[in-house]
Amino acid sequence: MSRTRGPKAESTIVWLSSAEYFKGGIAALVQVSLTYPIHKITFRQQIHGTSLRSTVATLQSETMSHLFRGMTMPMAQRTVTTSIMFGVFHDYQKMLVPLETAFDAHRMVTNGVAGMMSGCTEAIMTPLERVQALMQSPQYHDSLGSSRAAFKECLRIGGVRELFRGIHPVLLRNGLSSGSYFAFREPVAHEIERLMLQESNSAFVHTAVPSFLSGAVLGACVSTAVYPLAVIKSRAHTTLGGPHHSFSTLLMDVVRERGSISGLYSGCGVNIVRTLFGWGIVNLVYDLVGDVDVVIHPHRETDTLQ
Repeated sequence: MSRTRGPKAESTIVWLSSAEYFKGGIAALVQVSLTYPIHKITFRQQIHGTSLRSTVATLQSETMSHLFRGMTMPMAQRTVTTSIMFGVFHDYQKMLVPLETAFDAHRMVTNGVAGMMSGCTEAIMTPLERVQALMQSPQYHDSLGSSRAAFKECLRIGGVRELFRGIHPVLLRNGLSSGSYFAFREPVAHEIERLMLQESNSAFVHTAVPSFLSGAVLGACVSTAVYPLAVIKSRAHTTLGGPHHSFSTLLMDVVRERGSISGLYSGCGVNIVRTLFGWGIVNLVYDLVGDVDVVIHPHRETDTLQ
């Protein structure tokens, strides 16, 4: 088979790329809606290093409005960044196809590289994540009444640079996590599907279950591996004003404050539960939306090849 070069093939490629952005955004909307309370528990443990019981007790003492305070920003942030993650990944993936062919590179390698590039591209949305952290931090409940107020305060204190405080751990976390996710997404899903074929003949088991489980397993493993980076990022993002400390300074501050390296993993248990469900949902919804599109427009994926 050879890929056509006519107008029809080119327009189809553009359509498919834009569809990846849409599917990623829908998946993120569903994920945040279902997992936000768990996310807030994890975030509190990251910035304070407290136990699960203590964190839950603190949240219970706050009003219901505080429990869901700041939900708009993570919903917007996750929708946009996940849309970028999937959409830009597929754009970079297509750019790397000639290199994959020229150097006979394994598909996992090019997917991993495209994923790292996609994750770093996500970092342009750091201001949304920054404001989200300020809105969720209890120390700013009274002084910052809304996401808009948080944006304005950051700009007043340090301009655009203040909105991008903590960009280095964000780049490291995003690049490593997205690169790993996309490198292993297909192999893990195929292996789970192979195991499922031995156990069941159900069409649902062969499609939805591998999608959810592969996303859950990858999400939990990757998120746990980069969890210390998320803790350091949260420390930077909940600081308003003052000097911009280096990555190493932030790392040593957290370790010194919590007494040991293991303190960097405070809240990791809840985070594993959150990512198991969160990335399982993202993977499942993303694939289901793709399946619906193939049913409605089967020609969109077949017109590009002859």
